[in-house]
Amino acid sequence: TIVKRKKPELGAVLGFNIEVTQEAEIESKSRNIPIFVSNVIYHVVDNFKAWYSKIVEELQTKEFSKIILPGAIKVLPGYVFRRSDPPIFGIEVLIGTIKPGYSLMKENGEIIGEIMQIQEHGNNLNEAKKGAKVAISVRGNFTVGRQVKEGDILYVYVSDNDIFLLKEKFRDKLSQEELELLDKILKMQLSGEIIKI
Repeated sequence: TIVKRKKPELGAVLGFNIEVTQEAEIESKSRNIPIFVSNVIYHVVDNFKAWYSKIVEELQTKEFSKIILPGAIKVLPGYVFRRSDPPIFGIEVLIGTIKPGYSLMKENGEIIGEIMQIQEHGNNLNEAKKGAKVAISVRGNFTVGRQVKEGDILYVYVSDNDIFLLKEKFRDKLSQEELELLDKILKMQLSGEIIKI
């Protein structure tokens, strides 16, 4: 159980040429610890490897889903529906992905606010990817036409920790264009202190 808590992908029991007692089966089910048993050692190993791969993939998918992904959007001229409180305007996703909860920043590293909603034809979306033209509402203290202009390019703010994870652990899940954008976002953030308005 300690192993299961600390490293879920290693929490299993392997047995070769043995019978599992009823108590052991009950205990393994109550603690959600699988038991791999066979009279053929290769079957034990193969079954464990298949289970292990599945668990590792599930853990990585779960971890990846919590990471802020890089994205760049363009404020579409002529599609400002509300200038402030909260601003609602049309955008095109130029690179990457945007989701509600993602913070947006200007090229100078100034964080302007957090995406509240994404809508397409009146329907709420969980995300928008490259090429999508959608409307977003943003929680922030800015006005479209003043601090943010039509035609401006805005970027998703990605934390240092998420940048590290994306570059080191999940590089293969990003396109080359997204990796280049990640480098650009990092440079923007390093060029000065992050400013919140």
